[in-house]
Parts: sequence; structure tokens; C-alpha cells
Amino acid sequence: MGSNPIPGVNLARDSVLVAGVRLPHPASISFLPRIVGLARELSLRFSEATVHRYCEVLGVLARFCCLDDGLAVVKCIDSLGWSDRTKRIAFQAYRKYAEKYGIKIPDVKFKKWVLDSDVPYVPDGELLNLLLSQMSPRYKVVFEVLRDTGLRVGELLQLKVEDLDTRKCVLNVSKRVSEKHGDTCEYRLNEKIVADILRFHGNRKGDWLFCGKDGRKLNYNILKHVIVAARKKVLAKYGIKEVKKIHIHTFRDYFATMLYAKTKDILLVKEKLRHKRLENTLKYIKVVQWNIKQYDVKIVEKPEEIKKLLEEGYTVELQKNGKVYMKKPII
Repeated sequence: MGSNPIPGVNLARDSVLVAGVRLPHPASISFLPRIVGLARELSLRFSEATVHRYCEVLGVLARFCCLDDGLAVVKCIDSLGWSDRTKRIAFQAYRKYAEKYGIKIPDVKFKKWVLDSDVPYVPDGELLNLLLSQMSPRYKVVFEVLRDTGLRVGELLQLKVEDLDTRKCVLNVSKRVSEKHGDTCEYRLNEKIVADILRFHGNRKGDWLFCGKDGRKLNYNILKHVIVAARKKVLAKYGIKEVKKIHIHTFRDYFATMLYAKTKDILLVKEKLRHKRLENTLKYIKVVQWNIKQYDVKIVEKPEEIKKLLEEGYTVELQKNGKVYMKKPII
């Protein structure tokens, strides 16, 4: 591993800008040039929020193990007291690091946290509204948009004034904004949210829809600080420990879960989330259990069974592992 700084890179500065936090441990500082190099490469393909998260978790791992030792890193991820989701993100980040620097990673298929079957935590609307009530109005409206559109935070931060149709109360998310996949998609906002956007962000200088007083767009660190502060207020005032489970991405999970609960249309949820693969959307079905009083659900495999149920008025909800899930409203 090269210990010399990358030309033109100030380590003290980039430890904040890239990793999001200063890394006081000598080991993590020694790996910082490599993390910075990876960040520069990832920034060409990923959002600012994703790059920040990957670099942040790599900086933490470097405090406890050598990033050039794939086995040591996997053992470290496995031993830390993180949630399965955070461990999975850490492994994804390290896999990018290992690919760039030619490091061999051991097989981790047997690890529980590698599986993609985790069910996201989705709070009820009352708890989410309670959290929002602890934010200042100018930041509250930002999270309300996340809640009502399901946008990735990186996409929201790329929105410009021209993307909001104030007359129709419609937010247009184009390919320019989309972080990963998907075509242009429209999201309808209620009039109050549109009015609040114009009130708190409409008179700022610059083209960004959500920006500070100086006209520069908001960034992930600011929103992260806002939600952490709001969680602390809820915990101090009401003693609700469950609020600690709410993160920025929770608003996207909430949107998807509520949309599926309302429509029972997994393809619509996939379209609104702009997922490339249906498998990424299926986890929301596990959050919203079908109400047996409203739907009769059948799970079949044979083509003739599918044909028969279609004739009886059943519709295909999803297909997975060779099985077809079909449902029909109970009148």
C-alpha cells in the first residue's frame, strides 16, 4: 500500500470531505489516500450520498483492521455491532475498494448479513410526523418531499427550480436527476408542501430547488445532522426509543410501503422507486401483509393452474423462484 499522499490532496481536508468525519486513528489516516482515490472513481458513477457512505464506513473499518487483508476485513465486519443492513453496505463498500486495488475477498455467501431478504423498518405515520414536528420548517419540507415521493436523497439534492411545476403541483424527476435507473417520472405534491418549498427555498439565489441562504444546494451531511437532532429531541421529550431506527432512507421505505398498501400494485411501486430489478422492490410486500378479508391469495406453479385462475378473475401479483403469486378481491 502506498503511504504517500495523492498529489494535490490535503489529507486533513479530504478526511472531512470524503469520509465525512476526521479519522484520528493513525491506521485509518494511512489508508486515506486510497479511500480518496476510490472516492474520486466512484463519484463518476454514484451519487454524493453513496460515495460519502462508502468512504465513511471504509474509514471506520480502517481503524480496526488492515484494508489490504480481505479476510481480516470480513471478520471485522462480522464482529462489529452493526445491523445486517449496515454490514451489507460495509461489504459493498469494501468490495469496491478490493476491486480497485486487486485484493482477494473470501467467500461470504454463508453470512447472514449478505442475504438480500431483510425487511426494512417502516415506522407508522404518527411517529414519522412527530419526528418531522421537531425540525425547523425549512428542513421539514425537505423531508416531507422525501416522504411523499420516495426519492433517493441524492436525487432530491439534484433537483432544480425548473423541475417543480408550481401550477400543477408536480415534481418532474428526469434522467438528469435519477441516480441509478428509470425514465422521467412525475410526483404530485400537495399545495401546502409546494407553498412551503416556495416560502423557504423559492427566494434563494441559484438554480437548486433546495439550497441554503447562499444559494448553494443542501448536502447529505446537513440532512443527516437535521434528522439526528430531531431524533434526540423526540427521545428526550417523549422517550420513544424506536425513533432511533429512523434514518434518511426510511422516508423512501415509508413511501414505498404506503404506496403498496394502498394499491397492491408492486409494478407501480417499482416504477415510482425507479428500480431496475423487480427483486429490489419485493421486500415491501413483506412489510405489507395481504389482508385475507380483502384478497384471496393463491400460489401456483403449473401453466394450466395459472390459466384457470386468470379465467376466474385472479391477477398475477409477482413471480419468484418458479412460483406465481396470484390474488383476487373478495367481494
